[in-house]
Amino acid sequence: MGCCTSKDCGASALPPNHLALPSDPSASLLSSTRTNEPFASIDRGSMSHRMSFCSGGPEEPEHQAQSMIAVASFCRRHSKYVFEDSARAGMGRRPAKKSFFELNQKANVRGSDEKKEDYSPDRNLGLLGKQTSGSSRKLNSPTFILSTMQVPLLCPFTFHSDAEKKAFAQLLTSLQSPYIAPALEVEFSDSETSSRKQLVDIMVVRPYYSRGSIRDEIYKNTKPTDPYTTKYPRSVKGTPLHRKKIRTFGRQILEAMLFLKKKNITVYNLSSSNVLLHSDGSRTVAQLTDIENSLLCKSPPTSLENLTLCYESRVNVDALHFGHLLFEMALGHRLSKPCPCPSVLQSAYEGVNAEVAEVLNLIFNPPTKPGDAVKVSIENILKCSLFKDTPVQPQKSQKLSHSAKKIVKVCMASISNFRNARIMQYEEVFLGMNESSRNDPTMVTRTSFASRTSSPGSPTFPKNANPQTPLLPP
Repeated sequence: MGCCTSKDCGASALPPNHLALPSDPSASLLSSTRTNEPFASIDRGSMSHRMSFCSGGPEEPEHQAQSMIAVASFCRRHSKYVFEDSARAGMGRRPAKKSFFELNQKANVRGSDEKKEDYSPDRNLGLLGKQTSGSSRKLNSPTFILSTMQVPLLCPFTFHSDAEKKAFAQLLTSLQSPYIAPALEVEFSDSETSSRKQLVDIMVVRPYYSRGSIRDEIYKNTKPTDPYTTKYPRSVKGTPLHRKKIRTFGRQILEAMLFLKKKNITVYNLSSSNVLLHSDGSRTVAQLTDIENSLLCKSPPTSLENLTLCYESRVNVDALHFGHLLFEMALGHRLSKPCPCPSVLQSAYEGVNAEVAEVLNLIFNPPTKPGDAVKVSIENILKCSLFKDTPVQPQKSQKLSHSAKKIVKVCMASISNFRNARIMQYEEVFLGMNESSRNDPTMVTRTSFASRTSSPGSPTFPKNANPQTPLLPP
């Protein structure tokens, strides 16, 4: 590991000496993949609702239109919501996730003398700005955001029955904590693809926080609805958060994860972009969002999985993801290697104090003795001096229904088995499973790895990889 420079740690791309996993984490274990297909059973009636479309990336126009039809249908069933129709493509990172901003109709009643507005698609309209007679007029800010996502193939539930849909909706809306963004409405819509007779998309309504996420805070971004690459350009380094914010936000995130863990829910998709900041009077509260990703067995991004697989046998995956988030808050950019460099772990790097270094050391320098079965967990991190005495709001005791417990048990077992299979695959394929790699697993060479990767779809070294470079941190 080299010194922590902006070149080494500032870029989100994988370092050249790191092995590349398949683009789809489930490709080697699942025979079929899911595609983004239009909604098939959505009513194509009147599109009179005003909607603002936000996508995770560029998509086919018909896919955008079908998503808008689905949300328009949702509007007809829930008349209290009103949508804006200006497109905000690229707001999120993932193309599969689509978002729509909503206005509460009761709080935004229009007068009868209002001028007619132009909703033509060729207008370059802002999220809340409508052009009237050549001028722009700003409406009230949106109060909710609706996101849609296709249920992953890994999820053991098909959600074809009303009972399953109702049970999952009740589960998601019942997870109420000061540090979790509440799910206000949960619905499912069906779609058809060639890989499976009938697939299901989930729609979740949550409050919209104009301050954005922790990543917006790091990059000093005041427009969370802008395209993802505009908000977080790779060429620009973010600003590390103040120690007080790291302590407060970090403890609140840990409390949310602990709240879910007590209900046997493990967070598999933690990142700075899905921790929202809610201004409550004079204080700001960090709230974890997109809980459904973990409940529906959504795999972590490949770029993150590439960095965590070598640790998952010794550190719980939720603790690993928190370590990456803590690194980003402390240094202003994402960790691009499996482990921070020594100067960070020894608090010798500028801006990283001893308390932050203590937590990073706990996560990224876990016990390595073969007989040590204790894995680094959220509970271990909470005992660190950085978070130990940070005040938090009390969380009410909450019990899940029998049907909710069943969903949690089955889904968590499914994704846990998948993660264990990925760890075994990593150890067998990447470490070679020979005597030399067992003695020193950090020195697996390109030659020994190539002898194990003759099957189609196996991971391969990048062309510029150094065959003698250690693959795992010491």
